[in-house]
Amino acid sequence: MVLFFLEPLKALSSSAITIMSQSLPQTLSDQGGNLKEQLPPVTIGPLTQMDDEARKVFEAVKADILDKIWELHKADDLHDLNEVYKLDHVKFFNPISYRLEEVPYGINYYGKIELNEKGHCIHARVFSPHGSKGPIKFHSVQTRPSNQGGAVFTLEDPLRHFEY
Repeated sequence: MVLFFLEPLKALSSSAITIMSQSLPQTLSDQGGNLKEQLPPVTIGPLTQMDDEARKVFEAVKADILDKIWELHKADDLHDLNEVYKLDHVKFFNPISYRLEEVPYGINYYGKIELNEKGHCIHARVFSPHGSKGPIKFHSVQTRPSNQGGAVFTLEDPLRHFEY
C-alpha cells in the first residue's frame, strides 16, 4: 500500500521538485538563523477594568470556561501536565479586567478572571460578533509551560494576546 503512494513521487524529475519547493512559503530568519514571525505583531487595546458590557460577554460563556478548566484539571491528573495544579478549586467566577481586539466580523475579548481568594486567575479569550450576527463564542484559556504557571495566573500577571 505504501508503494502505491510513493510511485507517483518517483516519476517527478528533480527540476519539478525544485519548482514545487520554490512555490512553498519560505520561513524568514535573521542572520543568526533564528525564525522570525511572518505576520505583523497583534495589537490589542489597553487594559480596562471590567464593566457591565464586558461582564455580560464573559458570563455568557461562563459554563464553557469552567468546562475548559475542568478538562485541564482532568488532563493534569491523567498526564501529570500541571496546567492548573495551583488551583485547588474554583470558589467564584469574578471577571476583573479585559482587553479588546477588533477583528473582522467582531471583537475578541481577553479577560482576567479571578477564581479564588488566593488571587488565582485564568486568562480567557471570547469572540463576540458585531451586532447580533451570531452567538458569543468561547475561544480558549491561555496556557503556558507548567514551570511558568500553566493556566493559572496571578492578579499581577499581564493580560496579553494569545491563541490557545
